[in-house]
Amino acid sequence: MIWLQAGVCLIVWIAYGFLLRRSSERLRQRMHSMRRGWRVLLGSVGLLVGLGVLVVGLSFVVSLGALTGGSLTTEGWVSVAIIGLVFVHIQVLGAAAMTSLVLEEVTAPTRGTSVSQEKK
Repeated sequence: MIWLQAGVCLIVWIAYGFLLRRSSERLRQRMHSMRRGWRVLLGSVGLLVGLGVLVVGLSFVVSLGALTGGSLTTEGWVSVAIIGLVFVHIQVLGAAAMTSLVLEEVTAPTRGTSVSQEKK
């Protein structure tokens, strides 16, 4: 039963990721409007905090006895789904901040290659 519950949660988390993808342009603009230092902090802390939320949240669910007989209770299942959604959201924000830092460093070529052309 736990595999079915995990599969449903996975589908929900992937669907949420696709919903966040729709607003990626808005998120990209918001990241570029932030100062570089804030983006470094958001990216670094966001990726680590997301992992912390996942580990602590799942540990808390298990400690409450939500895992019984090879499956999750209904409350545990809902809790795991919500914890996963929070994890996905924080990871998207952290990754967007890090990506904006990397893309900022990439320069677009303004001229073509320097191939000499013969004058006619």
